[in-house]
Amino acid sequence: MESDKSVYAVVAIFAFLLLIVGGIITFFLLDTVLSGVKENSRNSSPPALIASLGRVLDKTSIGITSKILEKTIIPDSGNGGESGDTNVAICGNGVLEGDEECEGGGKPCGYGETCECDLNCKEVSIRGAYCGDGIVQNEFGETCDDQNSVNGDGCSSICKNEAIQTGDYCIDSDVTNVFADGKNTLIKGNVSLRLNGAVQDYFDDCSNNETKVNEFYCRNGKAENESIECMIGQVCEGGECKENIVQIEETKFISSNIPNGAIDARIPYQNGNPSLTFGWNSIILKFSGSVEGISIGNFSISGVGNDEPIEISGITRGSSQNDLVVIFNRQINPGNRAILKYIPENKEICIGYLPGDVNGDGVRSPNDMLAFIDALNGQKEFPIYSTDIDRSGIFTSADNLAFIDIGNGIYGDWNGKSLPPCKCTDDLQCSSGYVCNEGTCTELSGSPIFIDGEGLLVNLIRILKVI
Repeated sequence: MESDKSVYAVVAIFAFLLLIVGGIITFFLLDTVLSGVKENSRNSSPPALIASLGRVLDKTSIGITSKILEKTIIPDSGNGGESGDTNVAICGNGVLEGDEECEGGGKPCGYGETCECDLNCKEVSIRGAYCGDGIVQNEFGETCDDQNSVNGDGCSSICKNEAIQTGDYCIDSDVTNVFADGKNTLIKGNVSLRLNGAVQDYFDDCSNNETKVNEFYCRNGKAENESIECMIGQVCEGGECKENIVQIEETKFISSNIPNGAIDARIPYQNGNPSLTFGWNSIILKFSGSVEGISIGNFSISGVGNDEPIEISGITRGSSQNDLVVIFNRQINPGNRAILKYIPENKEICIGYLPGDVNGDGVRSPNDMLAFIDALNGQKEFPIYSTDIDRSGIFTSADNLAFIDIGNGIYGDWNGKSLPPCKCTDDLQCSSGYVCNEGTCTELSGSPIFIDGEGLLVNLIRILKVI
């Protein structure tokens, strides 16, 4: 009984102490909260109260523990003590970041490899360990390294110890289970021959033939060679057959037979036969490589002027594999322009049609007469589509009559007329069904009711202009 009373007394004392300690802690927390509230009495909004509570927690064991965890788990970034920097470059993770010059580093250069990226992801050109470097690389299976690829001298061409032959011998380095006769075109091998005390080495080579290996092998104790054709898709390189890797250059647009900005100044139809009309209806584009992979989807075309929309009806290869003919669904009519765009390179060719515009400035004016006279006198040279007014195929004095006919209105009134610019500034410069969008005529899609707010506003403006 006495022992039980002692236990109860100890428990009571311990509980009393806990009560006192709890009271002190509670008083400290309340005092801190009230202090924080007083400090933020001028701003009693919820964010201020939350900030006060945060300061309280910061002074308690919770806040202290979080700081310890922060310093332990999140490493310092070195930026003024801030932690958690997620932009630290990691060499070898396959992502070029930070001050890295290359990726693929982060590991030593492998056996027999030439590396362009070191352990710090900096651009270098280093070679790893290899057979022939004079260092015995036991970890890579080398048992010797005499800095040559000769067999029969005690260290083979693959850095393996071998018994030195004292008599006559013939050793082929590229004999394998598959190529027991040594006629191995997939490995650049060598034949070491000792005959009558004289040692001679023969190395496989290409003998200036791109597809055949001059293969050395041993036969009846002597060195022989044979020209062996590589397999289809292989070429001879450094004395062995390797896969023929063809570097295909990206096909680039170079030029067109109708240059950008060109204006057709010739008659619009056959004299006396208005039903036989003229005008560009195709264009030939030249590329740096084959055009086989280029499709009609790589192009778009838009009209500038009051003409009906023009479209691309098809494409076909030209006279060479680098030429592509883009065919329009109709001719470009006088007084209008068309812009052909090669979408992959964002290249545009703007061509127009204005009868009598010899100098190609986009305006039919008296200056064209002066330019035509200069061309007749040989003082200036213009493209054939600017001076062959009668469309005979050559520029002669007879073109002067056709030029005068244009000036007299035989082919319509073109005096003082001008072409809209290649880059539009107003919807009325574009063909029907197109609107001027950032300087380019773009086709309207769908009903105006279902287009976006900006497109709807554009159409309303056009309607008001017509009214």
